[in-house]
Amino acid sequence: MRITATQFKEAIDLLEKFRTDYQFNKEDEGYLGFLNVGPDLLDESDRSAWFLILENPGVFMPIIHKLGLETEEGLNFEETVFILI
Repeated sequence: MRITATQFKEAIDLLEKFRTDYQFNKEDEGYLGFLNVGPDLLDESDRSAWFLILENPGVFMPIIHKLGLETEEGLNFEETVFILI
């Protein structure tokens, strides 16, 4: 499957949204140090970008790492847990 420039940008924007989530902000009272992501936890507008990320881990895992994130057990459709590197 070929990824369009628009799809790629939407996926990157979503990953950046994950990285800047309040659950990674130590100053926020909702800080957890991790972020759970799955289709049921995303709004409809983010789901297509999330599915694109899941279908293309070879493209997006290096970007996830560059953003300072890691996953506990890889990218998983049901639920992916992001942690800070």
